[in-house]
Amino acid sequence: MKELRIRPKIGFHDLEIKIGHMREFIAERDKVRLTIVFRGREMEHTDQANPLFARVKERISDVAVLEQDSPLEGNRKSLLFAPKK
Repeated sequence: MKELRIRPKIGFHDLEIKIGHMREFIAERDKVRLTIVFRGREMEHTDQANPLFARVKERISDVAVLEQDSPLEGNRKSLLFAPKK
């Protein structure tokens, strides 16, 4: 299993780079956990994770399936993607 961590204010291009890394890991048949980490005042805006996760789900849906969507745990929220069979 591979894990990628992002912040809620990640730039568009930086997110595309992370998605590219996810695609590489999934091509190698690894599961990928995408974790968004909130720090400080970002904890008041945890709803910002939903549009980011929606964009990632849309961009990766052709090669991976969402296996687990965990709730907010402390200052982290995670999604677990598995390769399509």
